[in-house]
Amino acid sequence: MTARSVIRLLPEHAAVSGSVTFDNRSVLDLGPEELRRFRSRDVAMVFQDPRAHIDQTWTIGSFLRATLAINGLKERRPAERRARELLNSVHIDNADRRMRQYPYEVSGGMLQRVMIAAALAADPRLLLADEPTTALDVTVQAEIVRVLGELRAERGLSMLFITHDLELAEVACDRMAVMYAGRIVEELPVQGVADTARHPYTIGLLGARPDIAGRARRLSQLPGRPLFAHETQQGCSFASRCAIVMDECREASPPLHLVDGHAVACLRAAAAGDLLGTGPSSGTAEVVARRVDHSVVIGVRNLSRTFGSTAAVNDISFELRRGDSLAIVGESGSGKTTVARILVGLDRATSGSVEIEGRERRGRRIAGLSYREGARKVQIVFQDPYGSLDPRQRIGAAIAEVARFADDLTVPEARRRAIELLGLVGLDEGYVDRFPRRLSGGQRQRAAIARALAARPEVLVLDEAVAALDVSIQAQVLNLLADLREQLGVTYVFITHDLAVVRQVADRVLVMRHGNCVETGDVDQILTRPRDDYTIRLVNSSPTTLLRHKLSGPAVEEAGPPRHGLGA
Repeated sequence: MTARSVIRLLPEHAAVSGSVTFDNRSVLDLGPEELRRFRSRDVAMVFQDPRAHIDQTWTIGSFLRATLAINGLKERRPAERRARELLNSVHIDNADRRMRQYPYEVSGGMLQRVMIAAALAADPRLLLADEPTTALDVTVQAEIVRVLGELRAERGLSMLFITHDLELAEVACDRMAVMYAGRIVEELPVQGVADTARHPYTIGLLGARPDIAGRARRLSQLPGRPLFAHETQQGCSFASRCAIVMDECREASPPLHLVDGHAVACLRAAAAGDLLGTGPSSGTAEVVARRVDHSVVIGVRNLSRTFGSTAAVNDISFELRRGDSLAIVGESGSGKTTVARILVGLDRATSGSVEIEGRERRGRRIAGLSYREGARKVQIVFQDPYGSLDPRQRIGAAIAEVARFADDLTVPEARRRAIELLGLVGLDEGYVDRFPRRLSGGQRQRAAIARALAARPEVLVLDEAVAALDVSIQAQVLNLLADLREQLGVTYVFITHDLAVVRQVADRVLVMRHGNCVETGDVDQILTRPRDDYTIRLVNSSPTTLLRHKLSGPAVEEAGPPRHGLGA
C-alpha cells in the first residue's frame, strides 16, 4: 500500500493524507495528464508475480513493443532494436529468440527479468519493486538482485524494494525501513543491522530467522500475531507482543526519534539493545536428536515421470525411515512437486515404484488398503494457505470432514477431534467456527496442518509450506512442525528452496535438477561440504551467503563459487 501510494495506484475509495513529493512536486496534486506522464516516464513498478501482469497471448516482443509505444516509440524496427537492448540489459541472452516466445515458454525468473526490462523502457528514475523475488528460486533470486544492483550503479536508479526477507534487504539495499501495523517503527542502514537494531519488533524478526550455518533447538518467535493497520489502538501497536513493555507504552503511540544515529519508534529503544543476540536461535549450531527407528516408511525406486517428450522426474530413488525428515531442494521445474504429488497419489509414475510401508502405491490407491486406510499413511500441506482452504467452509468443519472420513466418527466426535487438533497447532477453540478470511496467513497454515493431521498420517509432505510466510510466522510454523515430530513421530518430506529452512527441519537432503538427483546426503554434508557444482551454486546463492559476500558483480555461476560451499 505504501508503494502504491507513491504512484497513486490505490483503491477507489481510499482516503489519503500527508504528502508524497517527487522532484519537489506533490504527487497527490498531479492532474490526470501529469499523473500519466509521471507513471510512464519517472517511475516504474515490478510486481511479485510476473505472470499475473502480462498477457499470456502476447509474445514477449509484442509486450515490449506495446510498452515502448506507450512511451512514444511507435515505429516497429526502432522498437524491436530498443527491446533487444532492454533484454540484454537484464542479461537475457538470444534476445531475438526470446522476443518470439510466449510467457508460458520461459521460466519465472526469466519472465521477471522481462518485466524489469519493460519497467526500464522509459528510463525511469525510481523503481518500485514489490516482493520481486519471493516466488523465485535462490539462484534466480541472486540473478535478479544482481541485475537490480547493476541497474542502480549504471543508471543512477533509485529503488524502493519491498520484501519480508531481511537478509535479502541487506543484500539489495542501502537502508531499511521496518513496518508494523501500518507504521514505520524503525529506519536504519542495512550495514550491521543485526548489531544496531533497537526496536523490539526488528530484533524479534532478526532472532526468528533460521540459519543455514546451524540448526537451533528452537527458533525465537514473537508471541501473538501481527496486527493489521486497522486494528491499532491507543499506544504502541507492538505493546501486546513486546517483552519490555511498560505502562507508558500503552498510553501514546511513540514517535520516530533518533537513537544511536537512526530513527526508532520505541520508548524503550535503549533497553531493547539488550535483547540482541538473546533469542534461542542465536549462535546455535546444534543438531537435535530425533525419534527415528529403522523401519522404512517410504521406498522410492527408479521413479520416473514424463509428460510427452519431457522428463519431469528421471530415475529417482530414496528411502525414508519413520520419524526421519527429508528435504527435497532444487529450482522450479526440477521435479520436486511432481515427486510430492506422486507420493500422495495426486499423480502416477511413468515407471519405477513408490512403496508405503512395503505396499506399492498405484495412483490414489495403496495396494491392499482402502482409500481410508491409504489416507492415514500420507497427507500433504500445500504452499498457499489462502488457496488450500475452502473460503465458504468454517475451519472446524474442514478439519472435522477429514476426521470423519479417516476414522468414521460421528459429527460431535469429529468436532471434538477438530478442537483437539486446533489446540495441537496452537489455535484455541474459538477458531472452530471462523471462516478462513478471518485468519492470518500463519493461522491458515496452522489450520491446513491440523486438517492434514486429522487423517492421522504417518508421513506429512510439505510443499513450500512456509515460503509465503513472514519470518516471525515462519518461525512459529517451523517450531510447530518440530513439536509435532517429537510428540507424534511424524515423518516429513519437506520441499523448499530456502536452504536455511532446510538446515532447521531436515536430517537428509536430496538435490534435484532437471528431474535428476544430482546429490543426496545428510544435511550437514550437503550444506557445508557440497560436492556437485549445482549444489555449490545453490548454497552460494542463498541470501545468507550473498549477504556474506555482498555480491554486486558477476552472477554466482559466472563468478566461480567457492568449491566447498559454506566451509570455504
